[in-house]
Amino acid sequence: MDNKKIKLSLSCVFNNTFGCIKKIPWILGRNAFVVILFLVILDILFGVLIFYNYIFLVRTSQPRITESPSAFKTNVYQEVLREWETREQNLQNIKPPANF
Repeated sequence: MDNKKIKLSLSCVFNNTFGCIKKIPWILGRNAFVVILFLVILDILFGVLIFYNYIFLVRTSQPRITESPSAFKTNVYQEVLREWETREQNLQNIKPPANF
């Protein structure tokens, strides 16, 4: 008997929740001016936040200067060149299948 009551109470909760969700578009439609005004204000605040973070703070902050300039590592470059050469040789040594 308790199991039926639990199922019944859960179905009432779901029905009430779905009923409330169905009312949201009607509430927004009745108060369309207020909703649009709220969205415009929200858009302006979002735009100001983006402007502040990406334009204003970048111009007012001092750039970081690294102590040591980056250097070209010739040994790494030579290793990459050797790897490319071995790959090129491997590709040239591949024989096509006999049935072509």
